Order: sequence, then C-alpha cells, then structure tokens
Amino acid sequence: MLRWCARENVKVVPRGSGTSLSGGALPLEDAVLLAMGKFNRILEIDYEDRIAIVQPGVTNLAITHAVEGRGFYFAPDSSSQIACSIGGNVAENSSGVHCLKYGFTTNNVLGVELVLMNGDVVRLGGRHLDAGGLDLLGVVVGSEGLLGVVTEVAVRILPKPETARAVLPTTSCSLKLPIRSASVKRATSTSCRQT
Repeated sequence: MLRWCARENVKVVPRGSGTSLSGGALPLEDAVLLAMGKFNRILEIDYEDRIAIVQPGVTNLAITHAVEGRGFYFAPDSSSQIACSIGGNVAENSSGVHCLKYGFTTNNVLGVELVLMNGDVVRLGGRHLDAGGLDLLGVVVGSEGLLGVVTEVAVRILPKPETARAVLPTTSCSLKLPIRSASVKRATSTSCRQT
C-alpha cells in the first residue's frame, strides 16, 4: 500500500490508538489514514534479556499486564497508558512521570521494524541497548511517522521496584507517603518546623 501511495503521490498518515492528545495523527483531507490499532499482538517476551517484541497497536498497560506475573513492567507511563499504543509512543517519543528515572520512549525502545514510505522494510536497532553504527533508531523515535510506518517494536522491560513511595514536597519540608498504605501517616523531618 505504501509503495502505491508513493507512486501515486498520496500522503499517508499512520495512526496508533487514536488518543491524539498531542494531535500528532491528524490527517489532511487528501491523505490515507493508516490505522495501526489492529496490530495489537505481543510477539515475544524474553525475561532473561528483559525485552518484549510487540506490534505497534499494543498498549503500554498491555505490556505491563503481560509481564507483571514474573515481576516486570514497562516503565514509560504516559498519562493515557491504558489507551496509548507503542506505535504512537514511538512516533511521539512519549513519556510520563517515570521519565525522570527511566527516560523517554527513546530510552526504552531497543529496535523497530519500519516500512519506509517507498514500501521497503528495514530493521533498526536490535535486541540490546546500544547497537553499533549511526543512531538511526534515535532519528525514527519521535519522527511522527514522517520516515515510515512502525510495524514491530522491541522494548525494554524492567523488574518492578520492591516499593514505591510518593514524595510531596512543601516549602518547609518534604513528606514521604507510601502509595499502597491503607492509612496515611505524616512523616516529619528534623529540618521541618513544628507549629
């Protein structure tokens, strides 16, 4: 299809799950909208190498659900992780609150299979963190589908942290509250002033 569109000079706009919070997949009236939502299979999970191979329509949360039984999760957690797809994350280089510790999508994508706009299929990156040569994968992640259509993604999966805590900073001190606590207790620091 992409080969035909290129030959006929028809624009193509790939679209993931369609949350479109950033407006990244809005087609022009004379374009073909290529919906990738049905490419939603997890093709492989390798716990030893901490990698999952997924199609672009798989949601962030689906990856976490698939690996959480073995104590793993997918770190990038954009605000719409229940609906947003890996293909859209790759297109937009999405992130969420975990990016402070685990980086953006580009830091968690190890490789992609990409159909170029002329119809050629290429693989960039691989199954490990740093593939040799030019960082063409880094060029594709965040390119908003301009360079091609992602059809397969290799992502990092990480061991779940043993504990999780929320930190609520205030002007006088920081409060540390357990996320999964039935009762919330106020933690005071020696540097906090008691009033």
